[in-house]
Amino acid sequence: HIMQVHRRGAVTFDERKGIAGFREELKFVPRHYGSDYQDEPSAEYADKDRALMALRDVADLCHLCDGARVEVVHRPSANQRSYSSQHAEWLGILSKGRAEAVVASLVALGVPQERLHARVEDACCSEMGVSTFGSSFVVFHEPG
Repeated sequence: HIMQVHRRGAVTFDERKGIAGFREELKFVPRHYGSDYQDEPSAEYADKDRALMALRDVADLCHLCDGARVEVVHRPSANQRSYSSQHAEWLGILSKGRAEAVVASLVALGVPQERLHARVEDACCSEMGVSTFGSSFVVFHEPG
């Protein structure tokens, strides 16, 4: 039941818009790109247990909205500005990897892979009415 997911408090769900958001941002291990060194643009949860708690609620919503196509959207942090074309490419890989990490977690929690899609969105281009930077959210689309 959707109200049970709301009561657990890890995610919000706007049934009218079909958007689930995380009450607490999914935090990833910070990655560094500088002239001194560059980390791999890997996507690893800073606190996997906390992330999985919220992602279980999203997986429950996926099961409750059976048949809906599910889009996982990651929005890079507002302070992520690129310094070069290589840095921009690295940031793109990092952001896409973070969205894909959420998808992989949902698959591990039993959501069929074929229902899921990951994408990156610039905050300035949002049509979903979600206004925070550096966050992920989930959009449920009617089947078809």
